[in-house]
This record gives sequence, structure tokens and C-alpha cells, in this order.
Amino acid sequence: MSDPYIYKNTNILKNLMNIKNQDDLDDYENTVVNLNLLRLMNEDYTIKDTLDIFDIHKQLFSDVYEWAGKARTINIEKKEAVLDGLSVQYETASNLNTALKKIHELFFNKSWSSFGTTSLIYELTRYISSVWKTHPFREGNTRTVATYMFFFLKYHNYSLDEKLLRRHAAYFRNALVMASLDEYSEYHYLEKILGDAVIHNSSSRKKTPSKSNKYDKIRDVNMENYTYNYHQQKKD
Repeated sequence: MSDPYIYKNTNILKNLMNIKNQDDLDDYENTVVNLNLLRLMNEDYTIKDTLDIFDIHKQLFSDVYEWAGKARTINIEKKEAVLDGLSVQYETASNLNTALKKIHELFFNKSWSSFGTTSLIYELTRYISSVWKTHPFREGNTRTVATYMFFFLKYHNYSLDEKLLRRHAAYFRNALVMASLDEYSEYHYLEKILGDAVIHNSSSRKKTPSKSNKYDKIRDVNMENYTYNYHQQKKD
């Protein structure tokens, strides 16, 4: 089966504006998604279920893709520099809802508001990376999961420094990659950045500026040289 999400003989996603140049599509998508994100943040959006990621994706991407908010129907892969060109083994399309429901049962109703800082970051990295590893959407997974995390933490009286995550977007995404390798997962990268980005709203602790080189590398890959690769249909 050919990839139904892309224009023929390209790797460009079919979109509502019928844009067939990748740079132009990236610019349009980023502009629209950022505006929708600002709107969501100004609204009283409440997380009630892990499956709310589908609604969040729809809210962010409905002006760009017809399939916004819908689970992907094909298996995908993506070459990762931190994995020497290999891909994370994302959840199969046929098992997405089942996998997400299991993740919800494992994590959603934990005593998040009562966790100390160390326990919170430990549990959060495993929860968020588990959701991200499913990769429910053909595109927009990291932004959707980060937005979900923002509102999930807000519900439990925590703040997320989304500016820090945006400033170090390459590090954040690759930290998610490293935390999504099953028994080989390396969580410390994600724990490091979330440890800086998350703070309890009742805390008197002030955030201290991160060292300029703190998020420079994952393994031996320099994040300044990171180039985004687009997902492709997985070849079975």
C-alpha cells in the first residue's frame, strides 16, 4: 500500500492549502500551529484522559491537515542521528488505541500532586516518553505531546517552561528518542531538561538560567547540527 498521506512522487504531506513545497508547508504549519497553541493556552483547557492527545492534535493542526486529530492508518519510521540512522520502533497503527489506553491505566491516576520533585520527574519522563513512543499521528507528535504535558502539569498545579523546550527543541525531541528504546532506554537526557522545565506553582524555588552548553549534545551528536528528518511509511 502506498502512503495515502503524501502527494504522489513526493514526501510532502497532503494539506488543506495544497502547498507542495516543503519549506512553504513548514512555514505555514509552524505559523498556524503556534497561533492555535497560544489560543489553547489562553483558554481554560482541561486534561481528562491520555486520549485527549487526539483532541489536542485536532486543535493544533485542523487548519493544516484533513486528518488532524485522527490516528494514523499506516506504520511509520524515521532515521535518527542519535541512533546512527535507525528508527524508534513506534507503535503499529492497528494497536494505537489499545497501547494508549494501557499507558493511561499505568500512569494517569497516579498521585501526581503529592510527588516530590525527584519522583515527579521520574514518573513524568516515563509517562510522556511512553505516549510519545506510540506516535499516534502521521506528523505533529512531539508538539502534541509537549502541549498535552503542559496542560497535564497545569491540572496538577505545576508549571512547564515551554520556552525552554522550544529553545532546545532539538535536545528535547532527541531526549524523547533516547527514552523510547524499551529496555535500552536512556532517560537521563529527558530527566535533565524536564527537571529544569517543571516547577510546582506553590514552590518558592526560582528557576536558575541553564548553562549555555547544557543541552549541546546527546551521545556524540551536536544538537546545533541536528537536521530534522521527515517520517516515512515503514517498509514491512
